[in-house]
Amino acid sequence: MPRRKALEVLVEQLRLFRQGKASTVYLPFAYPIEGKGLEPFLKTVLDADAEKIYGNLTSFLADVVKGSRGTLRGGILLRDVLFNVLRTASAYGVMTRSLKALQITGDSELLQRPDIQSIARTCDAVLITFGAVYSPLPKSKVFSVTPFSKAFMNTLLRAFTPTEYVNAVKEFVECVASAYPEIIENAVEFCGERLGMWRYMGVENRNTSNVIYTLYNLINYLLNFFF
Repeated sequence: MPRRKALEVLVEQLRLFRQGKASTVYLPFAYPIEGKGLEPFLKTVLDADAEKIYGNLTSFLADVVKGSRGTLRGGILLRDVLFNVLRTASAYGVMTRSLKALQITGDSELLQRPDIQSIARTCDAVLITFGAVYSPLPKSKVFSVTPFSKAFMNTLLRAFTPTEYVNAVKEFVECVASAYPEIIENAVEFCGERLGMWRYMGVENRNTSNVIYTLYNLINYLLNFFF
C-alpha cells in the first residue's frame, strides 16, 4: 500500500527530526496525502532518510530540467507541460488540477492524447512534491500556488539550479517543522522572514500563511494518525 508506506516513512522522519536525531525532514505540500497520482511518486522518493529523499528530488528535477527524464509520448517534455501548468496556475492563483490547466493552454496535441488523465496526475504529483503548488484540503481537486511557484518556473527555465531550488524548499520545511506546535502566527512571521533568503531566485511571500497552515495540518495529521 503506497500511501500507508509513505505515511510511515514521513512519521518516522518527523519523529527523528523533532527529537534532534535527524538533520532534516521532508514533507510534501499536501494535507493529507491523497490521490492516485501522488502515491506512486511518493513511493519512488520515500525510500530512505530525508537527506537521501532531497537528493533524489534534486536528481529528478535535474533530469526534468535537462529534458532527459519525463519525456512523454510524442516527444513532449514533462518540463514543458509542468511549466505551462504552473504558468496558468500562477496567473489564476488556484487551479482545478493540471487537466484544467492543460485545457486552458489550448495544447491540442495534449488534449487529443488518450493518456491525458495520467499526464495530469503526474503533473499534480510532481508540483505538490516539489512544493510548487499545495493541496489544502483532504481529497481536494484544487491546488494553489506557493511562495516557490515562480522559483520553480525559473528553475525549469534553467535560471537557477535544481540544487538551489530544493535547498530553499528544504530549509522552509525544516523551519515549519521546527516551529510546530507554536501558534501559527509565530510560524508565519518567523518562516515568512526566512523566505527573503531566496528572493533572488523568485521566491515570493505568496500564500505563505496558507501553506504553513497546510503543513501544520499535515504534521498534526501524521502525529495523531500513528500515535
